[in-house]
Amino acid sequence: MKKIALVAIALSSSVAFAQTTLGDLNFFQKKGSIYYQGSIGESSYTFVDSLSNNKTELEGMGFKNQIGYGIADNLNVFLETTLKFQNYTRINNNEDHQDNGFTNPGVGANYRLLSGPAYFDVFGKVNMRIQDAEVGSGRKDGNAASAPDFTALVGAAFGQRIDNANEYRFTAGIAHNTEGEVKNLGTSDKSSTDSSTDLFLTADYQVRPVDTFMLDFGISGTRYGKFSQKNKATNLKTSLDAHYETNLSFKAKFLITDNLLVSFFMNGGVVYPDYSGKSGATSFDPTTIS
Repeated sequence: MKKIALVAIALSSSVAFAQTTLGDLNFFQKKGSIYYQGSIGESSYTFVDSLSNNKTELEGMGFKNQIGYGIADNLNVFLETTLKFQNYTRINNNEDHQDNGFTNPGVGANYRLLSGPAYFDVFGKVNMRIQDAEVGSGRKDGNAASAPDFTALVGAAFGQRIDNANEYRFTAGIAHNTEGEVKNLGTSDKSSTDSSTDLFLTADYQVRPVDTFMLDFGISGTRYGKFSQKNKATNLKTSLDAHYETNLSFKAKFLITDNLLVSFFMNGGVVYPDYSGKSGATSFDPTTIS
């Protein structure tokens, strides 16, 4: 999977201090401060499965928005959603449909247990179903909602600012997706999805050549749990085995003022090919091309 993000903007009403500034990996909102971050990017994913032998291309743009508030110096809350647009699905090089609109919102909190050059945070987030998931098909467009009715994510982060120019951060967490339902607008069929659990681990290292410029290098790994979906009209069950995905990222951050940060970033991932799927009694290989 390839992802290329074009630009991100962060605004904060916090005052910048010498030991922590906007853009630092260990930056944390102060009590009473407001934070906004917006990023726009492009993603693409191409695969062929051995069941249908169709080449499917997924390509689209996303504008992620997050706004946060500092309840206390060590407790932040936030609300986020992503606007997806020009989100195309092409089958055998022919446009089939688009799935555009806002994703279901997520609400979360960050709590800092340990402060200082070395710090330790715990965090959590829930995504709520505000709109039903509808997938386009056969020239009928869908929306950007996902199938789980509810997703809960918890995790922890540990990091340290070595000096004014170097810092690192490790993050680990678990996400649980409850059962859900999705409607295919092309066939009007509804399918139910089983619950699943994902695990993730990330590591970031950031250098600051000058006070207003930062370079962040990251690597992440995710284990996606087994996914199953059953068509309620035909009782056909389709499943994908648990598998792993790795991702490398690069960010260049520019601190325009104490409260305004602009960043450019790129990332790209690899899905391990040694996993399989099953549709009814037939096994297939969801081969990733790029």
